[in-house]
Amino acid sequence: MTPSPVDSSALAEIARATAAVQATVASASGAELAEPSVLPDWSRAHVVAHLGLNAAGMIRLFEGLAKGQVLPFYDSVEKRNADIEAWAALPAADLRARFNDAADGWEPAVLGVPADGWQTAVERVPGQPFGSALRFITTRHREVEIHHCDLDLGYPPAAWPESFVISLLDSTSLDRAAGPGMLLEPDDIDQHWLIGPSSDVPTVRGHAAAIAWWLIGRGDGSDLRSDADGGLPTIGAWV
Repeated sequence: MTPSPVDSSALAEIARATAAVQATVASASGAELAEPSVLPDWSRAHVVAHLGLNAAGMIRLFEGLAKGQVLPFYDSVEKRNADIEAWAALPAADLRARFNDAADGWEPAVLGVPADGWQTAVERVPGQPFGSALRFITTRHREVEIHHCDLDLGYPPAAWPESFVISLLDSTSLDRAAGPGMLLEPDDIDQHWLIGPSSDVPTVRGHAAAIAWWLIGRGDGSDLRSDADGGLPTIGAWV
């Protein structure tokens, strides 16, 4: 029997992160959910809706793989956006219920995928390749941790586990490989990350989680330091 490539410790970390964001959403009032989130043009309810629909899309894909079917994560970008708007407009109690149903159903759906199903090539939307299904494990972890901070309800990037911060810096520094060049040297982690050429680049320092938060286009970097005359490098949107 082929062993599953899904790391049980990764599932445990996602379960911990999911329980934490569920507690935050449960404690938020309807008025708080209607207020703006960190993300432009999205209320906190939009963030909760997105997190719930993200889980629901993965559940559909995983359940399809369990049946030998390859389904897209979303039917279309337009449908994804419309569903987020529809969920965000729900009464707070209904939004929480849908969010919790999807969040709670994610791990059981993961466990139902056969070991050989994880290398299946899947699509985010029809015609848009995503990679193997296994990639969704890391994706879900990032979605939960980052969007929990986007809610701006008392869970800051500084609350991220160190292992998650390192993983996020690993992946985001690759995402930013096209530049601008910089050397990331956190104050609190004995590691560094080089983006771009190996010389003549500014060094960015600060807490690792704050660097990661800035690198994914959230923070303004006011809590970071750079040895460049012009301050921090100018970075574009994170995609």
